[in-house]
Amino acid sequence: MKQEAFIRPAQALQAIALLLLLSQVITELLPATAFGILLALALRWQKTLSRRRFISLGLLSLWIINQLIAGSAGWLEAASNLLWLLAALRLLEANDRKTIGGSGLLLLLALGLAGLQTSGLGASLLAALSALLVLCSLLGVQQGAEKLKLGLFGQAFALLSLALPLAGGLFLLAPRLPALWQVPGASSTSTGLNDELDPGSITSLVKNDSAAALLQLEGTQLPPPEARYWRVRVLNSFNGRSWQPGPPAPLEINPSNVLASKQQQRWTFQGPERNTLPWGGIGTPQNRNQRINRNGELLRASKNSYVLLRSNTKPIWQTEIPTAIESQWPLGSNPKLEALAKQWQLQYQDPHQRLAAAYGWFKAQGFEYTLRPGLMPTKASLDAVLFQQKRGFCEHYAAAFAALMRATGIPARVVIGYQGGEWQPATKQLQILQRDAHAWVELWLPPGQWRTVDPTAWIAPDRISQGVAASLSARDQQQLGRPKLGWFNQLLLPWQKLDQGWSEWIISFDRAQQNLLLEKWLGPEASFKAIQILAGGLCGLLFLGISLLWRQRQLQRGDKAKQQLNRLLHYLAKKQLRPNPGESLAAFIERAQMQDIRLKPDLIEFQDAYYRMRFHENCNEKTEQERLRSAVKNLKRLRFSPQGS
Repeated sequence: MKQEAFIRPAQALQAIALLLLLSQVITELLPATAFGILLALALRWQKTLSRRRFISLGLLSLWIINQLIAGSAGWLEAASNLLWLLAALRLLEANDRKTIGGSGLLLLLALGLAGLQTSGLGASLLAALSALLVLCSLLGVQQGAEKLKLGLFGQAFALLSLALPLAGGLFLLAPRLPALWQVPGASSTSTGLNDELDPGSITSLVKNDSAAALLQLEGTQLPPPEARYWRVRVLNSFNGRSWQPGPPAPLEINPSNVLASKQQQRWTFQGPERNTLPWGGIGTPQNRNQRINRNGELLRASKNSYVLLRSNTKPIWQTEIPTAIESQWPLGSNPKLEALAKQWQLQYQDPHQRLAAAYGWFKAQGFEYTLRPGLMPTKASLDAVLFQQKRGFCEHYAAAFAALMRATGIPARVVIGYQGGEWQPATKQLQILQRDAHAWVELWLPPGQWRTVDPTAWIAPDRISQGVAASLSARDQQQLGRPKLGWFNQLLLPWQKLDQGWSEWIISFDRAQQNLLLEKWLGPEASFKAIQILAGGLCGLLFLGISLLWRQRQLQRGDKAKQQLNRLLHYLAKKQLRPNPGESLAAFIERAQMQDIRLKPDLIEFQDAYYRMRFHENCNEKTEQERLRSAVKNLKRLRFSPQGS
């Protein structure tokens, strides 16, 4: 059977596409779900339909259990897991042209959903390759190919190429709307900094080698490693366990006459979308729409690229008087910590002396800097860090130290951002990765300013001067799974530049950039003109499509004999009777009537009428059409089973 010959190659192509799809998406799948898929693969050749249904119900039940256990993962991850699971199940059961088409459409939908979560150049290329494989499988099944040929890949590539002009037009002209996946409550710890400091929120980022930001210095020197603190978010509300942002801070007033300077920092932010951006805490934004609030947070403007000019004045945020929330302490939340803080408060009147006491105490405790701090209790969690486990990562020590200082009466807050970065000589840029995520503390100290204090520098000074990997044990470094290959990193520089350009010009193409580009091309009222052009183009495509469909329908309606032949073949296919490749109609009818002698009169009648309509110039078409319809109608009334079925 010609149409069924390509089923196995189509399954293989779609399976490869599914693996490529899963390899590019960061998502949490329960091990039980993965085990269930392997179980389904092991039972692939079982023909019992009830068993297949049992497997499908089992896997869907595991997905429901996964969502009940990890309910904080967000709706997008849940929908992704379900769609990929359904695509895999559909592919496992695909054994004919129709089911292969269904699994292919599910995979194409899954590719679109994956594009909402992954935006790098590598992920985009993998998605294009996956789409190419799926289209190739669908074309092969549709054309009834007998084996996989390079020509199918060429046809699939041509189809993708034909879609590029439409995609480009929509990209440039369609109004840029906020991304549907950037909704409150979406998990961000796997892709970027979270706006809450809870144990483990930064530890998970250490294994993430994706880009966070690039810094290019012009007319100024790169600060030493111990001074490379890039602040992003200030957390000044403490509930006894975790730190969160407080009420929105007032904005600073930026100078109105900001001019270009020879001493500046050019930043390119490459992380997930957020409202605050990395910066060093010093400088003035070149863009007047980009503001700094009184907490020292750089607020997002329209682009991911921004310039900070040198400022000779002291930052206003450093001398901003603490608010009441930055001194609040939940009594009884960590009794041992409170007792130690009370002792220092009675013993030392000067806040600098309390800070010195904390420094000596931290140095004497033998704290361990590790990626494996262990589970923390729900109650008195910071007591467990300081007095029992004495193991943790930067967020554990920053959270505990800030709480300890606040309990002594010193206003304190936690700052999360990035520390360090790797200098790239070829591009003359400082590359900051997500693995450089860090947390430190700011204290309000006399004579009246916020001062940066990093307890991690007391416990693991190599973390500040040499990076995360240099400060960890051999076992923790194995957990990172990141070999030190300097030469390999140099080979990756061209790719990193391409990925940077893709992120800056394609992924970060927002409404402001679109308006600037359209105003340059179309002049005043560019947005309205763009909508007119887009609407006109879509209407033209719609008219062209309807015209082609109408013409095809008319041609099909004109060939009455072919319509009746298709009806006959469709009916016989249900009885497992299909023409062989290259088999003539007469040979097929002769073979079909041997299955049941009752079929012979109507099949002979159909064959005679069909040939008369095809080859006799003077036949009465209405009479022959009626003979064809009557023969097919009579055949459908018969109930028969083919021999051997």
